[in-house]
Amino acid sequence: MKSMKQDSADSMASLLCKVTVTGEPSCKSDSGIAGQYEFGVHLKRTVNPSALADAEKSEIACRVLDCFHSRIGIDVLDDFVIAVTLPNGQEITDDDTPALLWWVP
Repeated sequence: MKSMKQDSADSMASLLCKVTVTGEPSCKSDSGIAGQYEFGVHLKRTVNPSALADAEKSEIACRVLDCFHSRIGIDVLDDFVIAVTLPNGQEITDDDTPALLWWVP
């Protein structure tokens, strides 16, 4: 997967993160939700995805998940596992750390 905007070989101001949803829906309204979704993350500064601090990864995951949930309604969230990955394929999670970066949806 390629970045949206690359400022140098390793640093990026925009990332294309992937959200992967797996699981079996228990209600009809959640059918068709499982799959992969892409979300662009536009950062205030350039970053190297391989060198992000844990808090930065957490913030990116939080923002991507917020955007995902604002666009995709899930009735029974417990039916699914939702994973966020960086362009380099590294899975990241939201651990409720304070914001360090800011991105524009």
